[in-house]
Amino acid sequence: MNKSLTTSADSYLKTLKIIYSAFLSSQILFIVAVLVARENPYFSLQDEGNVYLYVAPFLAVAGFLGGRTIFQNQLADIAAKSNLKEKLSTYSSAFLVRVAFMEAPTLFAAIAFFLTGNLACLSVAGLMILYFLTLSPGRAKVEEDLELSFQEKAVWDGNQVIS
Repeated sequence: MNKSLTTSADSYLKTLKIIYSAFLSSQILFIVAVLVARENPYFSLQDEGNVYLYVAPFLAVAGFLGGRTIFQNQLADIAAKSNLKEKLSTYSSAFLVRVAFMEAPTLFAAIAFFLTGNLACLSVAGLMILYFLTLSPGRAKVEEDLELSFQEKAVWDGNQVIS
């Protein structure tokens, strides 16, 4: 059997964790880069004329709600899938959309900090990173999200080849 076309729970989770780690590390590295590059940062919640103080939190809430809503809608569609491989494929897509919706406002907030120097914008990025940390894919979380049947749990827990 061609190994590139087969997957197990462990390899599936490893792939999801690599993707998640890439998203997380890119955000953290970008934040560090703008912190190093920006001179004279300051913190002010009353920065007159700084539209970024309003846009960054708005985008953060929109990214959170949008990502969560799309993720939940795609999870609802998973129940109709006939086999575990299809469910996992759909879950991967839903997960990618969710983390992308979380990454975009974080990067925007970091750019807003770089442009303005106001650490209040960067604090939005920090809050997004903290929430992002809760999205880390794990065996139990994926199993709970997918609401696997008894047979699917046996394949999933036994780390058998998923077909």
